[in-house]
Amino acid sequence: MSSSMKKHVLKRGFDIPFEGDAEKSISDVSVTRFAVQPPNYRGIAPIPKLLVKIGDHIQAGDAIFYDKSNPDILYVAPVSGEIIEVHRGEKRAIVEIVILADNKIEYRQMESMDVGSADAAALRKFFRSSGLWPLINQRPYDIVAEDIEPSNIFISTFDTAPLAPDLSFVLDGRESEFQIGLDALSKMTTGKVYLGIDGRRGAQVSDAFAKASGVEKHSFVGPHPCGNVGVQIHHVAPMGLKDKVWTLTVQDVMTIGSVISKGRYDARRVIALTGAELDRPHYVRSYMGANVGELLKDVQVNEHSRIISGNLLSGQKKTENQYLDAKEVQLTVIREGDFYRMFGWLSPVSPSPTNSKSFINGWFKKRCDLRVIRMGMSEHL
Repeated sequence: MSSSMKKHVLKRGFDIPFEGDAEKSISDVSVTRFAVQPPNYRGIAPIPKLLVKIGDHIQAGDAIFYDKSNPDILYVAPVSGEIIEVHRGEKRAIVEIVILADNKIEYRQMESMDVGSADAAALRKFFRSSGLWPLINQRPYDIVAEDIEPSNIFISTFDTAPLAPDLSFVLDGRESEFQIGLDALSKMTTGKVYLGIDGRRGAQVSDAFAKASGVEKHSFVGPHPCGNVGVQIHHVAPMGLKDKVWTLTVQDVMTIGSVISKGRYDARRVIALTGAELDRPHYVRSYMGANVGELLKDVQVNEHSRIISGNLLSGQKKTENQYLDAKEVQLTVIREGDFYRMFGWLSPVSPSPTNSKSFINGWFKKRCDLRVIRMGMSEHL
């Protein structure tokens, strides 16, 4: 890691120990149903303009809908196949557009771009028409980015949430696509593209992160939430009242690089299946918006479990008939918490972790046996 990289040491926060980290192996899983979910994209109208109907056959990268207030920004299909369902919620808002995927994914072919010669205007037009624009989130409010020039762009290359996927492992084999994505993004702002790098002891950081070019890298050390991009923004370049900042995930940047270099919308995702209620937590390879039940079909899920799209702290509860959220690359399965223990965390019997001195366990030293803590957590989580 570069010695010139600025290091930020964060003291506040708390790491909650959980069992069920994904082992470092990736398997391909056969998923037949995928969904594009408009509610995943904050800031757009609840009833966007649908461009498909049930029975239509589409290719990966074909437009599915657009926001009526921003018709140039297209939301596209992650896979090819047949539109089989359009689910609506309250007030007829569109909740899901479900695709029955082809056995072999077919792609809408687009012209690839030369990032070196393209200017910002050409890149913006390409992002809007190719379906890449909705991958960008904007702060404040974490909405789909407006068609503006951001003050800065931030990408966190690690996640400190419980059981979060190892993004250096996920990136393996697609390093060039990640760099192409960074090169494109750096042309879309007169500010800087910042990479948040894992500086914690023992972290194995991919060279694609540590040696990325055209960006400014900052190392972060500390407990959760030091991997959160909002925390990194605060410590690197705090936003002013009129500032608007873009944020992206690592796998979204990989998709950008793939579309630019190959001319096709590649929505592949490496998804971490985590949690102590799985018999074999590991990584699987699929596509954005995959069906939850089909992702879990090759692992044994204990009865009476809760399935969460995302991590334990900010993820959303899902059933096996629902779909992975667009930005999520983690499924967590834990024991359903509908039982109770006398005195809860006040009980001195098991040293459950807590960051609050209001509880007896908060006075235990951090050097206490992690194995015992994990046993205590599994009793009531």
